[in-house]
Amino acid sequence: MIPEGWSTERLGDICEIVMGQSPESRHYNRTGNGLPLIQGNADIANRRTIQRVWTTSAPKRAEAGDVLLTVRAPVGAVGRASAEVCLGRGVCAVKSNEVVSDFLFHALVAGEPRWSALEQGSTFTAANGRDVADFTVCIPEQHSEQQAIAEALSDADALVESFDALIAKKRDMKQAAMQHLFSKSLMPNNENSLIRFGHDVSMKARIGWQGLTTAEYLVRGAFRLVTGTDIRGGAINWDTCWYVDKSRYDQDKNIQLRKDDVLVTKDGTIGKVGFIDSLPCPATLNSGVFVLRPVSDRIQARYLRHLMFSRVFGEFLDRLTAGSTITHLYQKDFETFTVVVPGVEEQIAIAEVLSDMDAETNALVAQREKAELVKQGMMQELLSGRVRLV
Repeated sequence: MIPEGWSTERLGDICEIVMGQSPESRHYNRTGNGLPLIQGNADIANRRTIQRVWTTSAPKRAEAGDVLLTVRAPVGAVGRASAEVCLGRGVCAVKSNEVVSDFLFHALVAGEPRWSALEQGSTFTAANGRDVADFTVCIPEQHSEQQAIAEALSDADALVESFDALIAKKRDMKQAAMQHLFSKSLMPNNENSLIRFGHDVSMKARIGWQGLTTAEYLVRGAFRLVTGTDIRGGAINWDTCWYVDKSRYDQDKNIQLRKDDVLVTKDGTIGKVGFIDSLPCPATLNSGVFVLRPVSDRIQARYLRHLMFSRVFGEFLDRLTAGSTITHLYQKDFETFTVVVPGVEEQIAIAEVLSDMDAETNALVAQREKAELVKQGMMQELLSGRVRLV
């Protein structure tokens, strides 16, 4: 139901729509000569255009602040021009004539799911100028109300962005700390130990003869199955895990997961690391993941966790894959990974410092998620007219 004082309008009736046109590739460069070329979603990050490729020929342009809409898959993603840009064929500019530009931006962001619905289950992979012109938005007739809504939603965006900046800063600080703590020169002595994987750290995985196939993956059950795609941001996304039956879980005790286990992918995207802080239910692995556990009292589990996220392990992978197309991490190769670690007390101290930094970052992430939910709620209420600010 449209609230009093609001109306539903076609974009073509209230906006100037400028469809993109890609220049000839001979005009492209990566040296900053000309205007940034915006070709599609890859050139938009955090709702703003980014500079990857420039062009000295720009037949179609958008000004700084113009609202942009992608017109090739994914269709309907919304951003804003950070500066004057050249519009490639994968985007269009929606220039406001009769509506507050900031309000239009938020209204189109709220409308993104409508474009996604068109793409699902169809051959709709691109939008033309008529499609964009026929897209409708519900708007208040008074500019003062449009402006009030835009300001409230922009403030909510700013809060989310402030959390993004803090999280990025915290992560940079941790990387710097890890670089210092794990890259300092150590020699084996009475305090420091040379650790060899396969000897001091066990590496277990579901071996091939067990023959677990995707046909046995279950939608629900009591025993979760962790695959490489479930490892995200250094943790396990339990919500995306499949299940297996009890016989598959019982089949191999070596890969029945425990708290403080470290996981490393060995197929596809090799070397992706995850850490198990807690287990919501019994879980096992598919064949694409190693589970690492200390088997020597010379290395602590939580120190091992942070070591595997450090550049020390990254550099080992770089050396292992240099000049090759390796898509599998073999145990025999992994067993060549050796590293000198400090004494146990220092390992515990280092792990505590880095874990505290992780906790601070996770707290900010939780606050950011709450702010995002509040913003989504505000969009639903304000852009529908259910809550009025004027």
